[in-house]
Amino acid sequence: MAQSSTPFPSLLSQPPSVDFIDNRAYQYHAAFGDSGTRYDATVQQYVAASSRSTAVQGVLAQNDPSNETEGINPTAIEAMKFWSAVFGDAMKDFHRNAEDELPVLVTLECSIRAQRDWKGVYAQLQKAREIYDGTKQGFRGKCKRGWRQVVEHSDLARRVVKLVPDVEYISPVLTVLEVMLEAAQVASEVREQVTTSFDGERLERMFGDIDVFLATFPEDEKIREASIALVVATFVAIEETILFFLSHQIRRGASAVFRGNKYQGSLIEKLNQVQEQSNWLIHQAQNSHISRVREDMQRTLARTWRIEVGIEEVRRDLKHGVQAIQDKVDSNTKVVVEVIEGTGVSLRNTLKEMLDDADTKRRREREQDFAWFQEQLKSQQDQFLRAGHAMLRQLTPSPTYHPLPWSPPLQIEPSYPSRPSTPQPQLAWLPQQQHLSPPFSQSSPMYAPQPQPYHHPLPPHPQSNTLTLLNHLITSLPLPNPDFDLTDLSQVLDSQPLIPLRQRTRAEQAFNSDQFRSWLTSSTSSRLLIHGDFDRAHPPLISGLSFAAATLVETLRERQGQYITLVFFCGLHAEQDDDYSGAVRMLGGFIVQLLRQWPGLVVTEEEVRVVAGGQDMGVEVLGWLLGALVKRVARGVDVFFVVDGVVHYENRYFEEGLLGVLRVVASLVGQDGGPTVKVLVTSPVKTEEVWRLFSDDDDGAVEMLEMEGLPVVSDSYGHGLEFQVRG
Repeated sequence: MAQSSTPFPSLLSQPPSVDFIDNRAYQYHAAFGDSGTRYDATVQQYVAASSRSTAVQGVLAQNDPSNETEGINPTAIEAMKFWSAVFGDAMKDFHRNAEDELPVLVTLECSIRAQRDWKGVYAQLQKAREIYDGTKQGFRGKCKRGWRQVVEHSDLARRVVKLVPDVEYISPVLTVLEVMLEAAQVASEVREQVTTSFDGERLERMFGDIDVFLATFPEDEKIREASIALVVATFVAIEETILFFLSHQIRRGASAVFRGNKYQGSLIEKLNQVQEQSNWLIHQAQNSHISRVREDMQRTLARTWRIEVGIEEVRRDLKHGVQAIQDKVDSNTKVVVEVIEGTGVSLRNTLKEMLDDADTKRRREREQDFAWFQEQLKSQQDQFLRAGHAMLRQLTPSPTYHPLPWSPPLQIEPSYPSRPSTPQPQLAWLPQQQHLSPPFSQSSPMYAPQPQPYHHPLPPHPQSNTLTLLNHLITSLPLPNPDFDLTDLSQVLDSQPLIPLRQRTRAEQAFNSDQFRSWLTSSTSSRLLIHGDFDRAHPPLISGLSFAAATLVETLRERQGQYITLVFFCGLHAEQDDDYSGAVRMLGGFIVQLLRQWPGLVVTEEEVRVVAGGQDMGVEVLGWLLGALVKRVARGVDVFFVVDGVVHYENRYFEEGLLGVLRVVASLVGQDGGPTVKVLVTSPVKTEEVWRLFSDDDDGAVEMLEMEGLPVVSDSYGHGLEFQVRG
């Protein structure tokens, strides 16, 4: 440690304190050695030595604290939502438990107790740091900056490892801690102690773990309480750091000389408390993590135990021979089939729930309509009675009354024998009575019939001549097997194990949507187009939507008398040489299904003659016949049209006929009178012409559901649906 080479100046030119600092202070503390400053008697303050080398100037400019301040990104404070969420509660605890605030903090506008977010606290800390670093303009600021730079670049300071790494943290606690630790390193011994206590890599790992734990366990109350305690300790340390920044520079230097290892011990204590609270927070998070891992391990062990039990059973079966193994395989296959079939149970239950809700809703609407009808009937009856009473009063002469002495009232008979010469007119629309006694409305009360429980209309039994016409009509249709829809329905339902589970769960998800529920349960006619999101390059002939549509048809047909379902699976008849392919056979199938489910429909001889008379069996003729038959279905019965896999008919062979059938069905939806008509059209992938046909309709009864817009369903086994929302 080199001593000053300049001779001692006269005591008249400088005070004794300057002599002590220049010539003896380095013996007590290394911070005063190689200061690079000199005392200017003119301004009576220390100023930077003019002989400072250019290399040193470059180093100091490179390590200017103001530059380090710019390296800390305040936006990282705003990025952490959790820390912002606990800020308010932590500030309340800080106000409640901290010591009284020193007036100097309020006077210098460096108080943090009135701040409402981390950004405000950070701004106050930076303001105090600017005062400390001497970033203010003027001569005094230059002196402070020169003294600060000298201390930062002493020999001992060069040997101290920089505490905080040059990386950006997301934790606001670590952001302000960077500034506090930097303040604590002003004196070389303090910096050495802080560096020993708070290793940079350890801080990085510690606060990285804290942010991970907070994001993993956001609902854990213990972690929240520990986080609040950490923030409160941080507030206390921030306030202590601000006081350190605002304390007089020379007084800090003298404190470092005379207090030795106790220099800024309060600040070190507050920083130690921050570390203790950080360790406690990590401890609480690790406890939560251990608890969760323990629960997961228990579930894993339980599943492992079941697997081991199954393996042990298979091992025992091996000892009993090949036949025992075969029996076990058959048994396991049966279980697997039951699990796969169980994926459709939830869909059936969902459809049953929707239909029950629809029945309840319609029953309630009918009861309301009946109650309204009763009120209207009673109102009209009251009006008729009042009108009749007024008319009788006009036709009957008013008697002449003479005043008599008062006497008790007499019971008057409801007849007038003293006036035989005044005949009473009989009104055809009134009840036949000889005499009416006042009040008229109470003499002959009329009661509306009591409401009867509603029963869905059952299909009437056809008469013999109607059966003959029906048989003639059915045999005239170009269908080798009129009941081919039953075969198709069984084939689709039996194909369930072959359909990928993801397709079935996605279809079930679509049938659980609000759009589908609204279409199914509404009491008005409507149409719904569902586009799947399956393999676009190779659309499956039987998809998950096919299975869902078949399940819907099967569920509706179980409620005979309430619903009529007409179904066609385009994917099963996509070849030109198929006996049931094309629009004409689709309409023929609809007609046969309608007559089979509602056999009492009246079919005229003219209609049979048109179909069987050798005319062209095209879409127009069969569409006209289908519309005429649907209109004859009783009100209160819903007619469902289900057309699946329409994308397989969007080609030059079937597209024109398909669009014609859909237009016929659409005309039934918009008709007045007759039953409620609902149309469901599904496709495993997006369509073009069918989508355009639905989009062109603006009658308000058209809905389109794109499965691509639904949350992604995980491809896993089990009952129900598991969702993974894209983010």
